[in-house]
Amino acid sequence: MFSLLVLCLSLVNVKGMTIVETAVATPALSSLVSVLTSPGYEPLLEALSGPGTFTVFAPNNDGFAKAGLDITDVERNTAILLMHVLGSVVRAGDLVDVQFPETLSTGSRFVNLGEGVGQRLFIEKTREGSVYIYFSNLRATVVLADVECSNGVVHVIDEVVTLPPVITKNIRWSGLNTLSSAVDKAGLGNLIDTTAGITIFAPSDNAFRIAGIVIDDTPVDTLVAVLSNHVVLTPKYSTDIVDGEELTSLGGGTLTLRRSSGSHEFFVNNARVYIDNVLVRNGVGHFIDQVLLPSKVNITSQ
Repeated sequence: MFSLLVLCLSLVNVKGMTIVETAVATPALSSLVSVLTSPGYEPLLEALSGPGTFTVFAPNNDGFAKAGLDITDVERNTAILLMHVLGSVVRAGDLVDVQFPETLSTGSRFVNLGEGVGQRLFIEKTREGSVYIYFSNLRATVVLADVECSNGVVHVIDEVVTLPPVITKNIRWSGLNTLSSAVDKAGLGNLIDTTAGITIFAPSDNAFRIAGIVIDDTPVDTLVAVLSNHVVLTPKYSTDIVDGEELTSLGGGTLTLRRSSGSHEFFVNNARVYIDNVLVRNGVGHFIDQVLLPSKVNITSQ
């Protein structure tokens, strides 16, 4: 409580200051300032010092301490820091319950959503007004909102939001072991990791059991057909879902989206999305409880 009070007192008269000047004047943001003023970070420092309309989710010192960033990896850290920056002013009052704003992090080594398209943030605002950013099974909390600066607004957060992984790593890290084995056997890992701007509907291990799919016993061409029916060549976040909308899968099948009335829950064909909006380097994943079998594939005949 004391540290938050000190932070608030440090930000009383910053409205005429730039975002960088505000950070310099704020003891709780000294780690951020240390990175921005290190060799190699001059372009980012100059951008946030100049004219513009930015929103910065600024990690505090505790957040940087937990992140343990290697300050010498300028390219990666610049991509990470730009994931904390929006190109327009977004105050806490502008936020809705869930949104996925585009950040200024567009470096092709770390982001693959399309030419010049920035990585998204997954932001939630509760009914009580708390604001959270979700990433890599972690959650950053806005501990101080709406710090007005001459070139934008700053929201102080308690974590460093890290870059999303590629899809195959996320699948493994999430414990989707059967899907991971299926992707490996089908030889689709490189395709789903490098195709720009996709959605993957990722079946659980139990979904494969229900469908009667044993990876070792299933021919490669069958796995390719099945898995291709779970990929859509456009990012579809939960906020984009329209009830009754039909999507064409990578394999040419039709996927029908249904949204439950009065809730955020949604379905694809008959499969329930039980975890939504898993951000990856080149799009978004949704975990589902059934396998989306193509109409021309009969597993029982394998």
